Amino acid sequence: MKSSGRGEQSDIICPGQSGSAACISAEKTKELPMLKRICISLLASAMVCSAVLARDIAGVSMPESCTLGQDNLVLNGAGLREKFSIGVDVYVGGLYLKNKTTNALQIINSDEPMVIRLCMVRNVNAQEFSENTLAGFHESSRNLGINIGGIDSEIKRFLSVFSGSISKNDVFDITWSRAEGVRVYKNFSRTPAVTIKNMTLKRALFGIWLTNRSEDKLNVLRRGMLGE
Repeated sequence: MKSSGRGEQSDIICPGQSGSAACISAEKTKELPMLKRICISLLASAMVCSAVLARDIAGVSMPESCTLGQDNLVLNGAGLREKFSIGVDVYVGGLYLKNKTTNALQIINSDEPMVIRLCMVRNVNAQEFSENTLAGFHESSRNLGINIGGIDSEIKRFLSVFSGSISKNDVFDITWSRAEGVRVYKNFSRTPAVTIKNMTLKRALFGIWLTNRSEDKLNVLRRGMLGE
């Protein structure tokens, strides 16, 4: 599958901002010396995230609002994904909804538009990331009582997004809408890396971040994304 690059603009926009679509690091950006890493995207994209008002987490500015297609979304919550007992930072995750809620099951079962944004804060082994996501699918489905045996091919297509390399400052936007299903955009590409119209996949996918997980650091991220 063709992977997304930085050269084209995505369906995700941050109003009031201009410049290159990326998680921008201060050490790489002489023109913006006061920034650490900020998730921004161009006005020409289709999902617009307001980076004028943004929440800073681990040096990443997560916009407080955005538009997916014609739908206005707000940042429900955000948090830092840490791994290992020493607390290695992996990514910052943000959840965007039409209306804020702390009800995880409501979000998981809803067919309203929503977005999970992942901003990487370190280089990651892509195979390991994919394997961890697959394990997340299995744990999420058990938590939700979902049989995912019939969507193996859809899960494999989703995981193909994480093939290749995953680098610091990469951004993954995982979007859901009734019309388009699950879409994933990497680094604000206009073309989604994958499109999968399957509600069972959507429920299990969002449950990776929103159900109670066996690893406590994932639950810290979950509580952040739920705004608890």
